[in-house]
Amino acid sequence: MTGFRADRTGRSTRDLNGSKAQRDLNPRGLFIPLERELIESPAYRRMSINARRMLDRIFSEHLAHNRYQNGRLPVTYADFENVGVQRKYIRSSIDELVALGLVEETFTGRKRFGDLPGRPSLYRITWIGTISQKGGTSPPTDEWRSIQTSEQAEERVKSAKEMRSQKNSTALVKRRNVGCQRSTTDRLSNDNH
Repeated sequence: MTGFRADRTGRSTRDLNGSKAQRDLNPRGLFIPLERELIESPAYRRMSINARRMLDRIFSEHLAHNRYQNGRLPVTYADFENVGVQRKYIRSSIDELVALGLVEETFTGRKRFGDLPGRPSLYRITWIGTISQKGGTSPPTDEWRSIQTSEQAEERVKSAKEMRSQKNSTALVKRRNVGCQRSTTDRLSNDNH
């Protein structure tokens, strides 16, 4: 199971029924399993339209990698924009999917900066098992099951939004403080001349 081959886009080229680990995860072909219990769950029903579009895009990435890369599914902001999610709603929708236990963000990507390349965020669908690079499998974690009522789902999403707004306001204050320090330093250096 080691030595995944990848085509020029980075996607797996292994055939669908190539390994026992792959057959154990999903024996019937190339699709995303959606159990009735999941579809009727408060977590799944609470998703906004943007979160649903983003989840569908993560599904598409999972299928594009022949279901080998759950936990390492790279999806960029541009990918999310291509499915109809406006850039200003992407971060809040990711937070929503994570809060509802439907997706885990295993790596938070970063923007390209000058000559430094950017990296996409990596995702894991929680109700699908994962295959490690060494060939072992991990069962699904099903975090969405911990949400029993629509009120709990709503509270988790609200809490995630509040945490995001706190992070954003803290970052804004830091940027303002850095700007104030620079301007004060500039004024002091100009006064000394």
